[in-house]
Amino acid sequence: MAIDRSAFVRLARRPTFTPTDCPNFIRYRDERWYHWYARVIAPLLAVTGGGPMFVGAPIEVLSGDYPFETWMVVRYPTHRRMLAMIVNPYYTFVCNPLRERGTAVLELAFTEPQHADKELARQREVLGLHLAPAEQDPVPELSRLAGARGLRVVYASRSRYDFDFITRPRPVDPSPLTWPVTVALAGPTEELRAFVADPEVSAILRAQKRAAAVRYRRKGTKEMLGLS
Repeated sequence: MAIDRSAFVRLARRPTFTPTDCPNFIRYRDERWYHWYARVIAPLLAVTGGGPMFVGAPIEVLSGDYPFETWMVVRYPTHRRMLAMIVNPYYTFVCNPLRERGTAVLELAFTEPQHADKELARQREVLGLHLAPAEQDPVPELSRLAGARGLRVVYASRSRYDFDFITRPRPVDPSPLTWPVTVALAGPTEELRAFVADPEVSAILRAQKRAAAVRYRRKGTKEMLGLS
């Protein structure tokens, strides 16, 4: 991963927000190597004060095109902590080579969460609504419609900063998010399916530049580390 130092410094100096989330949309090249990456990066994440809040495997695509095998939300105290981590020699020479061997495509950005609590981390299954808004912010109306159906919004975030400091990016390097906005809902499976099929919700999803609705099952720690 080649880094433009001046662009990196500019990003580090941008106003920060607490907490900062990094959604990871991952398609694997070889998941066994990614398991090793997850193992060796764990102590470095602990030092930064960050860690995965939710690691989800898609179990049902209800709307849109979804080419990824994992959606993961990693939370950091600030975006600067994450930047400090990726320039640490341990990450550069030990962690990142394993990530590159395990990953075919990675979309990643700094996002500002609208839910600072960790309710998402307590869910076994969620519905992820991934959105690239056209003009009007779709989150308030989706939240209203979800509440009317008795569903809970357990997570929402919006992209703030891309990883624009990477020069000559390769497919394995972090690329901008296809969907800069994500809303996660919790509730009974059939109610979640009915929510996506609702004409009002379907109209909102169609009105976006891009949208996908995906049901996820939370991966446990052993599964993420390849120990199950």
